[in-house]
Amino acid sequence: YPFQASNWHDGLSEAEAKREYQQVYDLAAYFLQTYNGSGKSFYFGHWEGDWWLLGNYDPKKDPSDSAVQGMIDWLAIRQKAVETARTTIAHENVQVWHYVEVNLVKKAMEGGKTITNNVLPNVTVDLVSYSAYDTIFDRSGGPAQLFLQALDTIESKARTTGHFPRDVFVGEYGFPLDQGKRTPEEQARLSEEIYTAALQWGCPFVLYWQMYDNEAEANGVNARGFWLIDAKNEKQPIYYKHRDFLSKAQIFIQLHRYWLGRNPSEAAYSAFCGNYKTFSASKTLDTILDSEEYQRRLSNADYLSWLWAHLFPTRDRDSAEYRDWLAMLDNGEARSTVLNHVLDFSFRQGGTAQTGLVTYLLDHTQDPMPAALREKEKNALQTTLDQGASPSQLWREILDRPHGAESMLDHRASEERDARWLERHLFFDPAQLHPTPSASLGERIE
Repeated sequence: YPFQASNWHDGLSEAEAKREYQQVYDLAAYFLQTYNGSGKSFYFGHWEGDWWLLGNYDPKKDPSDSAVQGMIDWLAIRQKAVETARTTIAHENVQVWHYVEVNLVKKAMEGGKTITNNVLPNVTVDLVSYSAYDTIFDRSGGPAQLFLQALDTIESKARTTGHFPRDVFVGEYGFPLDQGKRTPEEQARLSEEIYTAALQWGCPFVLYWQMYDNEAEANGVNARGFWLIDAKNEKQPIYYKHRDFLSKAQIFIQLHRYWLGRNPSEAAYSAFCGNYKTFSASKTLDTILDSEEYQRRLSNADYLSWLWAHLFPTRDRDSAEYRDWLAMLDNGEARSTVLNHVLDFSFRQGGTAQTGLVTYLLDHTQDPMPAALREKEKNALQTTLDQGASPSQLWREILDRPHGAESMLDHRASEERDARWLERHLFFDPAQLHPTPSASLGERIE
């Protein structure tokens, strides 16, 4: 809200409109100028607007006609201020957006007088936020069914500028423990149902309430349990749910960026969100390598040349193996299969693929891990290798291990500045593989 807020319940006066416009415009201009080129985005919005429209917290009451019109005018002037700043202030790679937040959507679905029914159709904004407590607890039609109907209802009523694939996001949701009414495990399960449904639907953001409980008394007494981390500073099951999802999401995104040079499509990301529990980095890699898009981007010869440059940078391409692999590709063999052949051949150059392979791969494809975890990982991988797995299968298993995805999340900022770190996690860093001119993967192990 501006420093000099407007009381629009009795209508927005001309003086109030001018004051609101100038303050919002000035702030938008400040962000566009100060953070020009930063890649940052700023979102101007308010909190749970249906309560503000009512002027109280009784959902059975209806707002006045003057309050409805006042809010329409107030949102319109704020949108105008943001849009004018966007068009008059020179900027690039920084954005400012304006949204309205609704919170009585169930009432709207029943025909009630609300922002959704009476304000959204009459004003244009960039986005609509939904504080979703009025539907997420209702499971009568199945997990998240009423919640998804609410998202559809909001979208059907909203007038937006169309800058986002879907223009409704979740500004707030969460399930408190309420002194034992829910267990931490139930809190995690219910929350996962909501964020998974919202992401599959296409919400650009899903914001959880919250990191720490905001309703507790001093020293965490009488906390409702709206948290990821409790009053004893202990991370809860819902914290680890988010970490698991975000870790897998990060490696899913980075695989697309590394191999295709772009983010995954909205459809691909939505599909990932619905199946992230069974996500496999190696299978995603295969899908990308074997896709028509990747084949259009890179010819068979260029693909094989790229692999060769990484794994055998000083070796002559005029070899029987190179010719055989190129022939396989030209005859329709999947690129993911040829990758396995190339990797296995490289490891075999060291004499035996067994000697030191697990240690080498853990050292060169993963971040350092605690000693106990490393020993556990090493033993599990060695068992897999002893049971007859090929070197390429072992590399793929490491790519799918939780530690790889979690380290990707931990380094989501630094990896943007360090291409070699990212390459090591998603393939191999040739500088690490070949400190001497002639070493293959297998020779490095020896």
